[in-house]
Amino acid sequence: MNSKIYFNQFLILFLIPTLLFSQQISNSYEHSITSQFPLLNQKDVIALPSDLQSKVLSGKLIQRISQKRKLAQNSISSLETITEKVVIYLSEYPTPAEITALEEKNVKCYLDIWTPPMENHPYGFFIAEMPITQLNEVLSFGFVKKMDTSEYQNYPQNNTAAIAINSDDVWLDGYDGTGVKVAVLDSGLDIGYAGTDLPTSFDKMDYSIYRLWIVMLLIQLLVMELMLLAQFLAEVFFQQEEVMMETV
Repeated sequence: MNSKIYFNQFLILFLIPTLLFSQQISNSYEHSITSQFPLLNQKDVIALPSDLQSKVLSGKLIQRISQKRKLAQNSISSLETITEKVVIYLSEYPTPAEITALEEKNVKCYLDIWTPPMENHPYGFFIAEMPITQLNEVLSFGFVKKMDTSEYQNYPQNNTAAIAINSDDVWLDGYDGTGVKVAVLDSGLDIGYAGTDLPTSFDKMDYSIYRLWIVMLLIQLLVMELMLLAQFLAEVFFQQEEVMMETV
């Protein structure tokens, strides 16, 4: 009986540090080198060749990469190891040769979240993690149509959007959506929005920390495997203990 108590105590003491370690990974992810960006002078902003400028969807990509380059000047991190999470737009799903070309530039492609082009969106896209030193090289690929950073959050502009689609006119006619169920399937939802115009019961999924989920899942699987192993060893230990007691 005492052996079982000691073993259970050991198992608890082993699991607590493991869970704390997983939480530490989450905290370190949120407090990375990109958590505080410096102000830029004009000379700090990277300049793109004129033939590549039209491929950049927003100045945020240039701003963030310029800030990371400036941070690297006062950091122990090598410039080649600093990455930017980007959205890469293509006309169609990338071919094996195109994926290989990106990987040769040390670009990590997350093709499991590929979103195909549609009638009103001529380009499909996927998320990738790109070394900031490879910006020009990746933009130079003919199959890369557009690129933007994925490391910023868009905030809802519900009042402006309502006017843009003339929904205010419909509301004035007495149609307020009562009894209507709406499904929104989008990769750009702000799940942390605290407004009262959204229903309290809706399903949400945040993909912004998908890499952390993978790490957490692997840790959980490891813990489960260790628990099963520990249970097996405990059973063997107790069986041997019982045999020894019977022998005595």
